Amino acid sequence: MGRGTIPLQISNKVEGQERAGVKGAPMRRIGAASYVLGRLINRGFFMKKCMFGLVSVATIAMATVPAEAATYLITYKGHVTSGVDYTGDFGVSPGSSLVGLAYTAVYTLTYPLAGALEYNDGVLHYVDGGVTGGGSPSPVSAIFTMNGISKVVDGGYRGVASRYGGNGSQIFNEVSEFHYSSNGQVRKHIDSSVVRDFFSTFITTIDLTANLSYIVDKNRDRTLGHFEFIDQNFQTSSYTSSSSGSFDVDSVTVAPAPTAAVPEPATWAMMLAGFGAMGAATRRRRSTAVRFA
Repeated sequence: MGRGTIPLQISNKVEGQERAGVKGAPMRRIGAASYVLGRLINRGFFMKKCMFGLVSVATIAMATVPAEAATYLITYKGHVTSGVDYTGDFGVSPGSSLVGLAYTAVYTLTYPLAGALEYNDGVLHYVDGGVTGGGSPSPVSAIFTMNGISKVVDGGYRGVASRYGGNGSQIFNEVSEFHYSSNGQVRKHIDSSVVRDFFSTFITTIDLTANLSYIVDKNRDRTLGHFEFIDQNFQTSSYTSSSSGSFDVDSVTVAPAPTAAVPEPATWAMMLAGFGAMGAATRRRRSTAVRFA
């Protein structure tokens, strides 16, 4: 046996208990290594070294990991100002007017998104993607809800989020989805915009992810919006879905999407050290005889 090696022997009592399936055997399988770990912790050696190493690794990890994409919800609310539901998409009789119905358009922005187009000159800031963005990934998708019925637009054809901070400041979002085949086509499109008059500014930062909660001033602000949902069958010359119209905007908010809490690297380091200490304490409480040769 090499010099400096610490030989360990486990008594026959332990082996017998393991073979007999004594309750708690899984904990005993921690083995002699946990005992040695506990001895080192008791001497203050391992705890200092382990904690220093783990916290150092966690610190390095936090410093070197690049910013990860996060999701944000951009929500517009208002009423339809013109439009017809030709096929009853939104729970009304086919051919009925949609004027006056309340709607909610929720755009989901993923930012930063690798590969998406981005422009920022200090006054105008936008991200763009999809087929019309040179095939880059779309950073925006949306859900349009009216009369209790929701339509999803994936933004694969185009997804845009922008803010303009100059006079006549503006927040604008757009998503489009387009699928074409020999049998038919599916077109989905939503765009929403709030433009303040040229004498004041309501966009105080062009950071696309900055929180925003704005109630539109109907006397001073201009709002624009459009929606279209078309599902056409070329062979039968019929429409499975057909509704379109325009809307105004009453309010717009921007906020992070709710997420589940994830432990920080430093927290993981503390947890790992805690597991080691717990194992050592469990080992000390055992009545099993463990001796150094």
